[in-house]
Amino acid sequence: MPPLPDNDPDRQPAAVPAPDFAQPSMPEPPTPVSPPAALSSSPGPTAVAGSFPEITEPTFSSEAHEPSPASSPTTAPQPTIIAPLTTSNIVVPPVTSAPIVNSFGATTVPANGSGHATLGARPKARGRKKWLVIVLLVLIILGGGSAGAYFGYYLNPSVIWKQALDNTNRGYSQLVSYIDTQTNTHYKSFALDGSFKATTGGTNYDGSISAKTDGKSSTESLKLDLGVANLDVEERSLVPAGSTAPDVYLQASGIKGLSGLVGTDLGPQVDSLDGQWIVIDHNLLEDLQNKLRQQSGIATQPKATLTWSDVKTLLQAIGKTDQQYVFTTNKAMAVTTVVKHYGLETVDSHRTYHYKVGFVKANVKTYIAALCDTYSQSAVAAYINKESGQPAMSAAECQGAAASASDGIKSSDTIDVWAEVSHRMIYKVRVSDPASPAENFVDIGLNYKNSGSYPFFVNFQSKSGTTTDTASLVATLNTKTNAISLNVTAASKGGDTPTTFSGNFNLAPSNAAVNVTAPTGVKSLTGVLNEFGLGGLLSNPQDLTSLGTSSPLTQTF
Repeated sequence: MPPLPDNDPDRQPAAVPAPDFAQPSMPEPPTPVSPPAALSSSPGPTAVAGSFPEITEPTFSSEAHEPSPASSPTTAPQPTIIAPLTTSNIVVPPVTSAPIVNSFGATTVPANGSGHATLGARPKARGRKKWLVIVLLVLIILGGGSAGAYFGYYLNPSVIWKQALDNTNRGYSQLVSYIDTQTNTHYKSFALDGSFKATTGGTNYDGSISAKTDGKSSTESLKLDLGVANLDVEERSLVPAGSTAPDVYLQASGIKGLSGLVGTDLGPQVDSLDGQWIVIDHNLLEDLQNKLRQQSGIATQPKATLTWSDVKTLLQAIGKTDQQYVFTTNKAMAVTTVVKHYGLETVDSHRTYHYKVGFVKANVKTYIAALCDTYSQSAVAAYINKESGQPAMSAAECQGAAASASDGIKSSDTIDVWAEVSHRMIYKVRVSDPASPAENFVDIGLNYKNSGSYPFFVNFQSKSGTTTDTASLVATLNTKTNAISLNVTAASKGGDTPTTFSGNFNLAPSNAAVNVTAPTGVKSLTGVLNEFGLGGLLSNPQDLTSLGTSSPLTQTF
């Protein structure tokens, strides 16, 4: 077997002669084997055993760990015989003060100060501690340097800015893809529910709304507590066979309490309509729409159509334009430039990095022109132009609009941007009044905290004199339930008429059918208007634009 170093834990020490002061009555120890030269001055104790079988140990040489020349195939080394354990068979190693040379060539002395040599003596404890301290310091330096380099990069404001722009652009693309997927899901219906309350001038108001629609038929219910009366408005709409416009039925209950607001002349007529169903016939709606088209000069043009594919194509094109000019740090293209680093800030429980951002006038001009051109060439623009009778903007007009919008940009025109550190997305953008930025501003952002919930928000504050107006709109998209919740708050304080408003609404898809039946005992809108002496209004549809459309909820889907 290969030689073992002196301090190897697996090495068995060679037996040594018994000391001279051994008791005469003790049996003679077995003949020892001469130890290696390196250990000749460091005799060790003879191992003892009880009833274990005899153990032999090979000899070792001190000549560079080569086999001893004295050894030959004809002369086998004498093994050390370990005698059976007896109560008095104890061998004590001799006392020596001679230095010991270990297998590494180092000279050691007995560490216990008793004169007893220690086989394979280890380096001094102080030396070992010194090396441990050095190794520990190296690890701390390397680990600390690596951590410092990592966090130095991770919290580098330029890195945060670039990654926030990239991730926000990616989020926009994913949102378009999500809407595309939901559009192709083909839900049977949508349901809207909500409630609200308001106070103004010391008077409290509240109400609720619920609606369902499948794109053709719909039902809506609006309940209002006006303080002086409870008003209940119901709506039903359904498209008759062979028609594109629906029949819309309206009913108002509780209006008797409001008759005093219209005077004594019309009071009785208003009271007679309490709980009365009124129908806006689909033929009337189609006639009004055709008259509007004729007055706008588009009656001879084919009726325009708009599909989701047209909208998606435009959104994707806008996304590519924004990626080139808005969500980039390329100085040759970016419309923004960071002019100041405020540092890390905790805003609305978000750990963010705050930037002051300016605008690059030349790139803003190019961006607006590209955006205008993208829109003008889209099918959405073609649809709107046909419906409105207005021609599309030419490339030259887009350039002119871009120049007009960008020429007024000054170096002092800046916005504040907070980038979320953890998710690396733009948290919010603030556009403020330079004269009073803390009092007059608009915030737009995404309060993202976990996957599946995307709260987009707009906050507004304006202060004039002693009056402070605030408003907040939060639209949260839940991609797990595919529902959208809307939270609205507004307040006006410090003025003559303090006002508050709050509302919560939820729009969710459903696979439930919407069953609508036409009510009975209805009156036509034409007949009701004639009763009030307002029948001539129908001859001029521009005065009845609101009546020339079907249910707003139906048109939405």
